[in-house]
Amino acid sequence: FKLWRVAAQKGAIGIINNWKKGEGVQWENHIFVPDNKEKMFGFSLNEPAGKYLEQLLKKQQKNHQKVKVLVQIKSKLYADYLKSITGKITGKTKEEILVFAHLYEIGALDNAAGAATTLEIARCLNELIKSKILPPPRRSIRFLLGNECYSLMDYLLNRNPDYEKIVAGLTLDQFGLPINQDN
Repeated sequence: FKLWRVAAQKGAIGIINNWKKGEGVQWENHIFVPDNKEKMFGFSLNEPAGKYLEQLLKKQQKNHQKVKVLVQIKSKLYADYLKSITGKITGKTKEEILVFAHLYEIGALDNAAGAATTLEIARCLNELIKSKILPPPRRSIRFLLGNECYSLMDYLLNRNPDYEKIVAGLTLDQFGLPINQDN
Protein backbone atom coordinates (compact mmCIF):
# COMPACT_ATOMS: atom_id res chain seq x y z
CA PHE A 1 0.00 0.00 0.00
CA LYS A 2 2.96 2.34 0.44
CA LEU A 3 4.22 1.90 -3.14
CA TRP A 4 1.95 4.56 -4.60
CA ARG A 5 2.87 7.05 -1.84
CA VAL A 6 6.58 6.66 -2.57
CA ALA A 7 5.91 6.90 -6.31
CA ALA A 8 3.84 10.09 -5.81
CA GLN A 9 6.63 11.66 -3.72
CA LYS A 10 9.07 10.90 -6.56
CA GLY A 11 6.78 12.68 -9.05
CA ALA A 12 5.01 9.69 -10.61
CA ILE A 13 1.54 10.28 -12.03
CA GLY A 14 0.66 6.58 -12.14
CA ILE A 15 1.80 3.02 -11.65
CA ILE A 16 2.03 0.34 -14.30
CA ASN A 17 1.85 -3.00 -12.55
CA ASN A 18 3.45 -6.28 -13.65
CA TRP A 19 2.04 -7.50 -16.95
CA LYS A 20 -0.62 -10.18 -17.22
CA LYS A 21 -0.77 -13.09 -19.66
CA GLY A 22 -3.06 -12.61 -22.61
CA GLU A 23 -4.27 -9.53 -24.44
CA GLY A 24 -6.35 -7.76 -21.76
CA VAL A 25 -5.46 -4.73 -19.67
CA GLN A 26 -6.68 -4.58 -16.08
CA TRP A 27 -7.24 -1.58 -13.83
CA GLU A 28 -5.32 -1.85 -10.55
CA ASN A 29 -6.84 0.50 -7.98
CA HIS A 30 -6.23 -1.69 -4.93
CA ILE A 31 -2.91 0.05 -4.33
CA PHE A 32 -4.58 3.38 -3.57
CA VAL A 33 -5.70 3.12 0.05
CA PRO A 34 -7.88 4.56 1.45
CA ASP A 35 -8.47 6.77 -1.58
CA ASN A 36 -6.67 8.27 -4.53
CA LYS A 37 -6.13 11.90 -3.53
CA GLU A 38 -3.22 12.24 -5.95
CA LYS A 39 -5.48 11.13 -8.84
CA MET A 40 -2.86 8.62 -9.94
CA PHE A 41 -3.67 5.90 -12.44
CA GLY A 42 -2.77 2.26 -12.05
CA PHE A 43 -3.13 -0.75 -14.32
CA SER A 44 -1.52 -3.99 -15.44
CA LEU A 45 -0.32 -4.20 -19.02
CA ASN A 46 -1.10 -7.14 -21.26
CA GLU A 47 1.72 -9.54 -22.10
CA PRO A 48 2.88 -8.06 -25.45
CA ALA A 49 2.88 -4.48 -24.13
CA GLY A 50 4.53 -5.58 -20.88
CA LYS A 51 7.36 -7.35 -22.69
CA TYR A 52 7.83 -4.33 -24.98
CA LEU A 53 8.02 -1.93 -22.02
CA GLU A 54 10.39 -4.29 -20.21
CA GLN A 55 12.72 -4.24 -23.25
CA LEU A 56 12.55 -0.43 -23.41
CA LEU A 57 13.40 -0.12 -19.72
CA LYS A 58 16.39 -2.47 -20.07
CA LYS A 59 17.61 -0.49 -23.08
CA GLN A 60 17.03 2.81 -21.21
CA GLN A 61 19.04 1.60 -18.23
CA LYS A 62 21.88 0.51 -20.50
CA ASN A 63 21.92 3.79 -22.50
CA HIS A 64 20.99 6.13 -19.60
CA GLN A 65 17.89 7.37 -21.45
CA LYS A 66 14.37 8.12 -20.24
CA VAL A 67 11.35 6.09 -21.32
CA LYS A 68 8.14 8.06 -21.85
CA VAL A 69 4.80 6.29 -21.78
CA LEU A 70 1.57 7.69 -23.19
CA VAL A 71 -1.44 6.54 -21.15
CA GLN A 72 -5.03 7.10 -22.23
CA ILE A 73 -7.67 6.09 -19.70
CA LYS A 74 -11.41 6.33 -20.26
CA SER A 75 -13.16 5.56 -17.00
CA LYS A 76 -15.58 6.89 -14.44
CA LEU A 77 -16.00 6.70 -10.69
CA TYR A 78 -19.39 5.88 -9.23
CA ALA A 79 -20.88 4.98 -5.89
CA ASP A 80 -21.89 1.36 -5.42
CA TYR A 81 -21.65 -1.34 -2.78
CA LEU A 82 -19.83 -4.62 -2.30
CA LYS A 83 -21.56 -7.68 -0.95
CA SER A 84 -19.47 -9.46 1.65
CA ILE A 85 -20.16 -12.29 4.06
CA THR A 86 -18.66 -12.40 7.52
CA GLY A 87 -18.97 -14.55 10.59
CA LYS A 88 -16.82 -15.39 13.56
CA ILE A 89 -16.00 -17.99 16.12
CA THR A 90 -15.98 -16.06 19.37
CA GLY A 91 -12.84 -16.26 21.45
CA LYS A 92 -12.02 -15.42 25.05
CA THR A 93 -10.57 -11.95 24.32
CA LYS A 94 -11.66 -9.06 22.10
CA GLU A 95 -8.72 -9.70 19.76
CA GLU A 96 -9.46 -11.21 16.37
CA ILE A 97 -7.67 -13.18 13.71
CA LEU A 98 -9.08 -12.36 10.27
CA VAL A 99 -9.29 -15.07 7.61
CA PHE A 100 -10.19 -13.69 4.18
CA ALA A 101 -10.97 -15.29 0.82
CA HIS A 102 -12.39 -13.68 -2.26
CA LEU A 103 -15.48 -14.44 -4.33
CA TYR A 104 -16.97 -13.13 -7.59
CA GLU A 105 -14.40 -14.35 -10.09
CA ILE A 106 -14.82 -17.26 -12.44
CA GLY A 107 -12.55 -20.16 -11.65
CA ALA A 108 -12.06 -23.11 -9.37
CA LEU A 109 -8.40 -22.36 -8.69
CA ASP A 110 -8.40 -18.58 -8.26
CA ASN A 111 -11.30 -17.89 -6.07
CA ALA A 112 -13.41 -20.94 -5.40
CA ALA A 113 -10.58 -22.95 -3.81
CA GLY A 114 -9.81 -20.23 -1.25
CA ALA A 115 -13.48 -19.61 -0.47
CA ALA A 116 -14.22 -23.32 -0.11
CA THR A 117 -11.17 -23.82 2.11
CA THR A 118 -12.17 -20.88 4.31
CA LEU A 119 -15.71 -22.22 4.72
CA GLU A 120 -14.44 -25.72 5.51
CA ILE A 121 -11.98 -24.38 8.10
CA ALA A 122 -14.80 -22.43 9.76
CA ARG A 123 -17.13 -25.44 9.69
CA CYS A 124 -14.49 -27.84 11.02
CA LEU A 125 -13.30 -25.54 13.84
CA ASN A 126 -16.87 -24.76 14.84
CA GLU A 127 -17.77 -28.46 14.96
CA LEU A 128 -14.67 -29.35 17.00
CA ILE A 129 -15.37 -26.54 19.49
CA LYS A 130 -19.07 -27.44 19.80
CA SER A 131 -18.21 -31.09 20.45
CA LYS A 132 -15.59 -29.98 23.03
CA ILE A 133 -12.75 -31.69 21.18
CA LEU A 134 -11.13 -28.24 20.98
CA PRO A 135 -11.53 -25.49 23.57
CA PRO A 136 -12.86 -22.09 22.45
CA PRO A 137 -10.01 -20.09 20.90
CA ARG A 138 -8.18 -17.42 22.88
CA ARG A 139 -8.80 -14.88 20.10
CA SER A 140 -11.93 -14.72 17.97
CA ILE A 141 -11.53 -15.99 14.43
CA ARG A 142 -13.35 -13.78 11.91
CA PHE A 143 -14.07 -15.20 8.45
CA LEU A 144 -14.69 -12.73 5.61
CA LEU A 145 -15.66 -13.60 2.05
CA GLY A 146 -15.99 -10.88 -0.56
CA ASN A 147 -14.50 -9.20 -3.59
CA GLU A 148 -10.72 -9.53 -3.89
CA CYS A 149 -8.92 -6.58 -2.24
CA TYR A 150 -11.90 -4.20 -2.27
CA SER A 151 -14.08 -6.04 0.26
CA LEU A 152 -11.18 -6.38 2.66
CA MET A 153 -10.38 -2.65 2.34
CA ASP A 154 -14.05 -1.79 2.77
CA TYR A 155 -14.31 -3.96 5.87
CA LEU A 156 -11.18 -2.53 7.46
CA LEU A 157 -11.76 1.12 6.55
CA ASN A 158 -15.55 1.53 6.56
CA ARG A 159 -17.37 -1.36 8.20
CA ASN A 160 -15.25 -2.08 11.25
CA PRO A 161 -14.62 0.97 13.43
CA ASP A 162 -12.50 -0.99 15.88
CA TYR A 163 -10.30 -2.88 13.40
CA GLU A 164 -7.35 -2.41 15.80
CA LYS A 165 -8.56 -5.56 17.55
CA ILE A 166 -7.36 -7.57 14.54
CA VAL A 167 -3.95 -8.90 15.50
CA ALA A 168 -3.30 -11.22 12.56
CA GLY A 169 -4.69 -11.94 9.14
CA LEU A 170 -4.60 -14.69 6.57
CA THR A 171 -5.73 -14.60 2.96
CA LEU A 172 -6.55 -17.94 1.34
CA ASP A 173 -6.25 -17.87 -2.44
CA GLN A 174 -5.30 -20.25 -5.26
CA PHE A 175 -4.96 -23.73 -3.86
CA GLY A 176 -4.23 -26.77 -6.00
CA LEU A 177 -1.53 -25.54 -8.37
CA PRO A 178 0.80 -28.21 -9.73
CA ILE A 179 4.25 -27.90 -8.12
CA ASN A 180 5.92 -26.99 -11.41
CA GLN A 181 3.27 -24.37 -12.32
CA ASP A 182 4.61 -20.89 -13.09
CA ASN A 183 2.34 -18.52 -11.14
